[in-house]
Amino acid sequence: MNKNNLFQKGFIVPVLLGIIGFLIIAGGLYLYTHKEAEAPIADVPIQQDNTGILGNKDDLVYFSVKAGDTVSGPLQLYGTVKNAYFFEGNIKIFLLDSKENILKEGFGTATTDWMTAGPVSFTSSIDSTGLNGPGFILIQNDDPSGGEGGPAKKILIPVIFGNVAQETMTIKVYLGDAIDGQSCWKPSYVERLIPKTTAVALAAINELLKGPTEAEKKQDYWTGLNSGISIKSLSISNGVAAIDFLLPLGLTFNAPGNPACSNTIAITQVEKTLEQFSTVKSVKITVNGKPAENYIILPD
Repeated sequence: MNKNNLFQKGFIVPVLLGIIGFLIIAGGLYLYTHKEAEAPIADVPIQQDNTGILGNKDDLVYFSVKAGDTVSGPLQLYGTVKNAYFFEGNIKIFLLDSKENILKEGFGTATTDWMTAGPVSFTSSIDSTGLNGPGFILIQNDDPSGGEGGPAKKILIPVIFGNVAQETMTIKVYLGDAIDGQSCWKPSYVERLIPKTTAVALAAINELLKGPTEAEKKQDYWTGLNSGISIKSLSISNGVAAIDFLLPLGLTFNAPGNPACSNTIAITQVEKTLEQFSTVKSVKITVNGKPAENYIILPD
């Protein structure tokens, strides 16, 4: 046999074995590394920067609102706390003013296992509508013992409530004034602050139908209008305000003013309240389409 052939055979076999061994090792490493890459990674909360947060701030792992944020309207909150803040899966959430007075009260619901002293995640919905200026979102432990377990755990996140203040306007509401003996035919008026509206005449009559407030009653204001009156329609055309009521106008008591004109106070109140507006020159009052005078209830 040729020595060269033997040499070649003796050389090739170790090379092949080496290649096979390399492929086995490389394949094993490939499978191992890909298996590790596909393995799920534990959702471990990362401690956030709690600068500016008050109270037990070290218990706060994460919160969707940061210190100094401006918030408004309905709030959808979520976060993570540690050190046993939950009872029956609930945690307390409050909205406070700058002096830490409670403005709104709510709660959060655990989204992970809450029966642990470790981190627990939660969500909460609370409405900040109408709140303005500096304040706090308070996260507090839900303590069924009512404080017997020690001081409450509190985390206070300072925020700015940035709801846009509703625009208002002032209208006049004509009422009787017992100080004036002739007020039954010439009522005095009080001013009411109401939300701004383009339907000012309707808003004014709605305020009139509420009658005097408790504060106004203490100042001897009264009304000649029955309770339970509602507006069927109100329109203004060519300077004439036409208003139709669903229930009779009328007096339920003797007006404190001049008894001789008590039967006209209800109509006068409506007229004066509507005539405060420059677009109204005269007023036509009806009840179910018929003249209001037919429905006036005279005092006993």
